[in-house]
Amino acid sequence: MLIVDPHGLLDEPARSLDRAASLDARSAATLDAAVRLAETSSPDAVVLALVLTGDHVVSALRVLASSSNGLPPELAAALHRAAAGAAECPLTPREREVLTMIAGGHTNREVAAALSISQRTVETHRAHIVEKLGARTRAELVRGARELGLTAS
Repeated sequence: MLIVDPHGLLDEPARSLDRAASLDARSAATLDAAVRLAETSSPDAVVLALVLTGDHVVSALRVLASSSNGLPPELAAALHRAAAGAAECPLTPREREVLTMIAGGHTNREVAAALSISQRTVETHRAHIVEKLGARTRAELVRGARELGLTAS
């Protein structure tokens, strides 16, 4: 198992899991280190604990997809599709956060509190999202979030 965690939040749980289940758990703090480890160790599973935004997401997905050493073809294909979808998303990272929360049923007030922004800023982001997606109702916003892969199907 390969754990990619730049903040070290999963280090202790990984060590415990490694001891308890006799797994060969390796960790990397950066995506580049993770790719190098994946190429040399061919892990059965990869846990990504990354917070990536914008072009970083697309780059990370492309790097992982192109590193086909040991990756099942289905996973490589899924990573390529995800990279293509992320590159085509018309929303900014913050607009994606707002849309994800709206699609999750949160009110503007709840979104504002969770993201530490004003309610007016949420309304502005929502207006931009509506304009970019051509959505008129909350249901259309939820559908748009699903199509962009921001929520579960």
